[in-house]
Amino acid sequence: MSHNLQISKENHAAARISLHTIDADGVCIFYREAGPAEAPVLLLLHGFPSSSHMFRELIPRLSHRYHVIAPDFPSFGFATVPKGASTSTPLKC
Repeated sequence: MSHNLQISKENHAAARISLHTIDADGVCIFYREAGPAEAPVLLLLHGFPSSSHMFRELIPRLSHRYHVIAPDFPSFGFATVPKGASTSTPLKC
């Protein structure tokens, strides 16, 4: 099943994105948020190497229907690097 999401320019222009930070165990996490609090939540997670900034044009298009949250992962975007962490540490499986 496919859905066509059509957004008017008026809705897109009126959308407001708020910027926040939250402390998560000593790491400052930055996130973007938009949409009605009572709407279904849509969590947008960025890939590597990126940040929530990549969703800057998508968030307003979705925020009329969803409560959109787009965090920056630690060490990316405006989130801080955890104490003692190295950004060059290889992944361990």
